[in-house]
Amino acid sequence: MPPRGTKKRRVINLAKMRKIELAKLAAALFSPTDKNPYYCGSLAIANLRELHQHLDRFSPDAALWLAQWLEYLGDPATASKIKAEPDQFRQIVVDRYEELKEFAPMS
Repeated sequence: MPPRGTKKRRVINLAKMRKIELAKLAAALFSPTDKNPYYCGSLAIANLRELHQHLDRFSPDAALWLAQWLEYLGDPATASKIKAEPDQFRQIVVDRYEELKEFAPMS
């Protein structure tokens, strides 16, 4: 029989690791360094916050380009979701934004 609290400790450690991973991803997406912006006409989108703010400017035709840009910033999971369901790209971006905004570095 394992010592008491081992499973609970493991679950807590996994939760802490997940938060660390989300914080790193949020830093990459909300404050990208040495990364080029995504251009929507003359508007330069530099991070996930700006993409979220201007999401209505993008047509479904831009979904795969946005997926590539998000992958370039460091989020292959979101990119894969968009590639699998390009017609849902807006909701996928909103969901990722909502998931990560609490971990975003202050700007």
